[in-house]
Amino acid sequence: MTTAGMNIAALAQRTGIAPDTLRKWEQRYAILQPVRTPGGQRRYCEEDVSRVEWLRARLDEGYRIGEAAALLGAADAEPCATPAELRSALRDALAQTDPEAVARLLDQTFALHRVESALSEVVRPLLQEVGDGWAAGRYRIAEEHLLSAAVRARLERLLAEARGTTRGVAVLACAPG
Repeated sequence: MTTAGMNIAALAQRTGIAPDTLRKWEQRYAILQPVRTPGGQRRYCEEDVSRVEWLRARLDEGYRIGEAAALLGAADAEPCATPAELRSALRDALAQTDPEAVARLLDQTFALHRVESALSEVVRPLLQEVGDGWAAGRYRIAEEHLLSAAVRARLERLLAEARGTTRGVAVLACAPG
């Protein structure tokens, strides 16, 4: 069978995600849009494999599927991918004083790159550039504050996501008497 005509069992085998789970993701999050055969069977292509593998990587990093699907949508909506392109797009959003674009681009940065590379290749160099640029008069204080606040908010979300919703187990004990 060719990759362009892969059935759900083959997609599940390639990605390690169960067929029932793939169907639910398709239904709930519209992340897959397979072609249907005349008999109604789903057929997936290589792009679908890439999308599912990308989602699986986000799940392995601790994201919930709804969050990962939203990040996938953000990543699909924006053409930027390399750290240099992301830094450039963030500079443009800062110049326009567009907090929504800055937040969206930071989300995209962390969606497309591992946390370590997002921080070391996009966030840290841009913070350094904007800080030095402000001191030299190339950036306005509003741009520096916008970037700092957006980065802080994104890092707080990352920490909250890493903690998850479960709390540690509490053990209560009383001494006799």
